[in-house]
Amino acid sequence: MKKIILANLGNRNITYKEKSFPDQKQTFPEMSFRSFTEWLLNNFETEKPFIGMAILPDLFEDIDITNCQKLILFFSDIQGGDRNDQDTIHEAKIIRRLTNELYPHLEVDLKGVYCSVTDNDGLMQTYRRHLLEITKEHPDAFYIVCDAGGTAQQKAALKILIEFLFHQNQFTAYNVLQNSNRKIEEVKSIEYRKVINQEQIRSLIRKFNYVAAYEIYSQNSSDQDLLFNYLNVVKLLFANEIEAALTLAGKAHVRINEDMRLVKSKETFSSSFNMWSDILRKDSYFRLCLLLDIAASYQKRFDKGFTILFHHIFIERFCSEVANTQLQGKDIDEQSHWSWIKSQISTGAKFPNFIAPFSIENVGFASFPIKLALARSLTIPKVDEVVNLMPAQRQLTFSTLRNKFAHQGKSISEENITSFHPVFVKWRQQFGLDPTHTLFDWFNNALIKMIH
Repeated sequence: MKKIILANLGNRNITYKEKSFPDQKQTFPEMSFRSFTEWLLNNFETEKPFIGMAILPDLFEDIDITNCQKLILFFSDIQGGDRNDQDTIHEAKIIRRLTNELYPHLEVDLKGVYCSVTDNDGLMQTYRRHLLEITKEHPDAFYIVCDAGGTAQQKAALKILIEFLFHQNQFTAYNVLQNSNRKIEEVKSIEYRKVINQEQIRSLIRKFNYVAAYEIYSQNSSDQDLLFNYLNVVKLLFANEIEAALTLAGKAHVRINEDMRLVKSKETFSSSFNMWSDILRKDSYFRLCLLLDIAASYQKRFDKGFTILFHHIFIERFCSEVANTQLQGKDIDEQSHWSWIKSQISTGAKFPNFIAPFSIENVGFASFPIKLALARSLTIPKVDEVVNLMPAQRQLTFSTLRNKFAHQGKSISEENITSFHPVFVKWRQQFGLDPTHTLFDWFNNALIKMIH
């Protein structure tokens, strides 16, 4: 793996007669650092015996420079009339010449900073451009960052952009110590990483992308972290993995506040449950409401495929739950129960008003059209209100869209989904849910407040 050193330059990176420039001002009172280093560069051959490098040699010694292949130096050369008397452009060229002689195996590349070295925005833009070019040229390299040299703003900009653009296993940062027995020490960048990650996590949470938010947050967290567990619970709920979510909530003692305790006891939606208590079990009602909230959240993030998919899961699950109320403990979605259920339907012992959409004699499972027909056959007004929003032609179109997305990986256009929007709104009304605010909107607010 190629190893590349990245370093900012300041006015202490070279010495002249064993002194840095700030200590040379009495000797060269009329010169700025820029003009002094320009004079050294123009007279390099004669002054070379008196010129030395500082800071970088200490780093080179500790990291074993023989294992590194490239040195990239960021120098300043301020344009546009701003003060430039401290610019390091000539110093960079001197260091390149010294390095070529002392470490001939090491390639030296110079990168210019042409904005003010205290302009945070300009520096961020500059380092972003340089680092993107560097990583494009060396995508698999390991980077050693010298956190010494340059202004405080240069150091911060370089470190922040490295944290943002590089994986944490792709670089190590070192500080070169002065007046210490230890020459260098590793700079831990956990806090920089946290700041960058937290903003990414907030953005992902707002888009209901809990999987990606969890993956980023888990890089520097453990299962003892409250936010880590809370985010994991929400991630599982959004994937409709209810048992896993509730089990984890119990084991991890996720008791953020009253709303999370309600989720644990499956009573989050209990305020509207009474309208369905004569037909559905509370657990079934909870699961159906959760499906509607998952679907609505996907709709908010303009993911049309999953919007259709989870609304389809909802209506099919609803028909199953309604049908199961007539089946004496049997489950219409359980393959081993289907033969018995089919015989009960055929003899009229169950669902006597059932009108088959097609012959079910040789059907091996209860398909969605069959479940819809079974739910309709019960002639329960509240059930009819839900299933009658799916007449035969609409149900066929709905299922076709679902199948194209789920089984063929085809996208769904806004034109395809527009006609179903009123249906989705009506289902939320029928289940007593807020027309716009979902459980996951509340989760998002709570999660974002916890990120600090």
